[in-house]
Amino acid sequence: MDKATKHYIYVRDGGLCYHCLKPLKMNQVNIDHYLPRARGGKDEIYNYVLSCQRCNKYKGERVPGDCPGVHVRNFIRGVRDRKITTSVKGLKVRELIQKVETVKEVTYRKSDTVFSSENNRFYVVHDTIYKIEGGVNK
Repeated sequence: MDKATKHYIYVRDGGLCYHCLKPLKMNQVNIDHYLPRARGGKDEIYNYVLSCQRCNKYKGERVPGDCPGVHVRNFIRGVRDRKITTSVKGLKVRELIQKVETVKEVTYRKSDTVFSSENNRFYVVHDTIYKIEGGVNK
C-alpha cells in the first residue's frame, strides 16, 4: 500500500484503532482488511480500516457483523473525499456525490463490488466506479 493511501486511512479513521479506539501514531498503524482477503475482501479504500497490531491479529480472518455497513460508510466517504473516482462520462463530481449518499447496501461479487441505492447501482473495482445503472441523470 502506498503512503498516501495509508495516510488517508489514518486521517479518515481519526488516528484511532477502528476496533478498540486506541490512539495510534502513524508508525504504529496496521491497515486491516475489514472483510479479510481470505474471505473475499478486496484491496479497496472502502475495505480498509485503521487497526492496532493486537486487534488486527485478534480479528484474523473473522468477518465482523457490521461489515456491509462499514463498507457503505467508507464507500460514501471515499467518493466524497475523491479517493474513489469514476470513469463514467458526463457526471459531475457533486452529482456523483449526491447519488452516492443514498447508497444503503452492498453486494460482493468475484470481479467487483456493487453499492446500491433505491435508484442506482454503482459498480466498483480498483477504487473506481466503472459503471452506474439507474441512469446518470435520474
